[in-house]
Amino acid sequence: LACILVHTRRGDQVIVGRESHINCWEQGGASSIASCLLTTLPNNPDGTLPLADLEAAIQADDPHLPRSRLVCLENTHGGCLGTAVPVDFMAQVGALCAA
Repeated sequence: LACILVHTRRGDQVIVGRESHINCWEQGGASSIASCLLTTLPNNPDGTLPLADLEAAIQADDPHLPRSRLVCLENTHGGCLGTAVPVDFMAQVGALCAA
């Protein structure tokens, strides 16, 4: 939750996996404390997120929509049996978000 507070502003969108700790075990802190909207995507069995779904979840630059600000990846991913998210996947997410 502290990292969400550092990297976002009120009303921002935070993209997470449905099985993520942030979504399942933090009692809605991202919404209630950080005032951020969580957008959940299905997790693959290895803890990654489908890149096409991630790209589709990123909001257009529109003042009526929440600003896509943060993608949270877990390593290791407890909701996916403790899998380690591959480094190359994290690089792909970084490249997608930087585009």
